[in-house]
Amino acid sequence: MRLVFNLAWLALLVFLVSTWPLMPDLVGAPHKALPRDQHMAVMLVVALLCPWMATYGALLLARRAPGLVNLPYRDHWLAPAHREQTLTDMGGRLAVLGLGLLALFAGLHYRELQRAQPHWPQVPPEVWTAGAVAQGLAFAVWLLALMRRFNRLPAVASPPPVRHGSRSTDLVWRESQLMWPLLAVLLPVSVGVGIALSASPARGQGLWMLAALPALLVLVFGRMVTEVHGDRLVWRFGWLPWPRWQVDLDDIVAVEPARSRWIEGWGIRFASDGMLYNASGTQAVRLALRDGRRLRLGSHEPRELIRSLQGRIAGR
Repeated sequence: MRLVFNLAWLALLVFLVSTWPLMPDLVGAPHKALPRDQHMAVMLVVALLCPWMATYGALLLARRAPGLVNLPYRDHWLAPAHREQTLTDMGGRLAVLGLGLLALFAGLHYRELQRAQPHWPQVPPEVWTAGAVAQGLAFAVWLLALMRRFNRLPAVASPPPVRHGSRSTDLVWRESQLMWPLLAVLLPVSVGVGIALSASPARGQGLWMLAALPALLVLVFGRMVTEVHGDRLVWRFGWLPWPRWQVDLDDIVAVEPARSRWIEGWGIRFASDGMLYNASGTQAVRLALRDGRRLRLGSHEPRELIRSLQGRIAGR
């Protein structure tokens, strides 16, 4: 995969240099256009620097300064005994990410070229939109595959868990937390869009998607709900059935209070000790699972959450 990435990288640079004379004297929208030479210089720097940072630079950072890498179970995967195998695996995955960046830069450059060369095959606007959506979905799939690969430690042989089939499924404890950081960002956006729509009703058709985006984000991520049932722990975001996770109480071997740093952010995050699910604040509860995974759940009432789990989990 690295060979494919290197060849594609070289092809992109050749494409940029060979089409330099075909660009117009001013490139870009009228109010922010750049002279051709400046635009091409910026494109070359970006096309060289960004793919390198996403691939070889990231591997170099993981090798020289593993403490700066945000990878689940970083201390295990980047320990001297596993580092080379991890870097080899990451090299192939980062090459795929780099190919996505190269496709993005090539598309952006060709879009400017087709504006300057109207006799060339013209790509309809719908195709550009579909391409952007496809790239976003491809990145989401890449991220999920990375999460699945590194979000659990190698399995260690252990006795099979004792399942308590007679446990009640009744709700034992529940907490709902609003995601204040998200709401604080979206509120000004909603107000700004509302002012723009009221000031220029004729532009309403172009702004309806921007107006609907904050509502959609709040609906999907606006709160975090944590529930302890007699047989399982369930947590989800927003007011829709998804995204949602659950863990059988027989698969939890330990719980303890924990904290999250503000720099780790909120929402769904990779962390050095496993996944972090947090809506606001820095208080959390750390769970150790039977398969080796660890995760943290943000909570404004961590003691109550721990108390509701103690006596019901496998490690009681």
